[in-house]
Amino acid sequence: MLSQDPATATWHTPVYSNEALQLLGWAYENITGESMEDGFKTSILEPLGLSRSFWSPPKDDPNANVVELDPSTMKDLVGYDFEEGLATYTPTGGIYSSLGDLSAIGRSILSSSLLPPSTTREWLRPITHSQHTHTAIGRPWEIFRMDLPFTPGSEQTRLVDIYAKNGGVAAYLTYLILSPDHDIGFTLMVASKTSFSGDGDLDSTFNILSELLLEKWVPAAEAAAREAAGDDLAGTYVAEDGSDSTVELALVPGRLGLTVMKFVYNGTDFFATVGENLGFQGADLQFMGLKDQGEASFRAVFSNIESESSGRASVVGKKCGWTWGSAGWFTYGNAALDEVVYTLDADGKAAAVSFPALRLKLVKTSKEEANGGGDSRTASQEL
Repeated sequence: MLSQDPATATWHTPVYSNEALQLLGWAYENITGESMEDGFKTSILEPLGLSRSFWSPPKDDPNANVVELDPSTMKDLVGYDFEEGLATYTPTGGIYSSLGDLSAIGRSILSSSLLPPSTTREWLRPITHSQHTHTAIGRPWEIFRMDLPFTPGSEQTRLVDIYAKNGGVAAYLTYLILSPDHDIGFTLMVASKTSFSGDGDLDSTFNILSELLLEKWVPAAEAAAREAAGDDLAGTYVAEDGSDSTVELALVPGRLGLTVMKFVYNGTDFFATVGENLGFQGADLQFMGLKDQGEASFRAVFSNIESESSGRASVVGKKCGWTWGSAGWFTYGNAALDEVVYTLDADGKAAAVSFPALRLKLVKTSKEEANGGGDSRTASQEL
């Protein structure tokens, strides 16, 4: 390897390398003093109770359902002998497994059963981008960004990151696909002479099946999450102390999160007074991934008062959103004005909503009958 020319400068562009993973396997063994096979067993197989995953091919195993392939009908390398194994190449993705075990690994990642949740969130992140606008690279994730309609048939979309890892040898291919936004995943195994052409053929069995999974299940999960958010969180809330304060929350087509339809604070229209002075005219609530002891934290994403357009198109195409840079800008009494906390009952349904900066808690009195849609990452899988 040292005699070969480098493919690219370091930190210049992403390049996939099996040899890099092979080297990492050796590094693991040198650092820990145990073999990768033993580490795989004690760190993953035993904690998850997996019995159908193997570091080396299971030989003479009556429970191993191996699809036999005829080498004479396939291209070069497609007739891979299942019993050969990959030796020191195994850390590159040479594990032999079942759909059930792979599904268990996917559920473990989504639920953080082996790792702290903060570590899982850090892991499920891009490390770099590619030349494609909807593709990024993680460790070791292949990340695809799906445009999901706010509501079925809507022209407005939001991006959803799909974290996937594929691998295999020749005609034996495997896919683990996760959608952390929706807390769902898929596993796919294919053994066929049409599995994959090697040139990105969209008509290969592997690609057709993975496309069908994503096309059908991710939008369905989005719709189910939206419906759950409306049922659990939308409604009318009145002040617990009996003051003239009311909040109405609903899902609105074309809006992200739960929209604040009405906010009266001590008899005053909050957005008509405070909002006008601070430069915003409305707000949508979005879940921030924080929940504890029956409470869930949201942030209000304020919509700005519209100004007359200059007619000039953005240099970078779509206007870049800056909501990530405005969280907690305005504070009062050491609490952020955009902080909103839901109190949830045992079933995960909202019983009350609090605005810490205003020292205001409101209890739920009714649910909005018409929740037209909108993005529901506000609650979805978390609540």
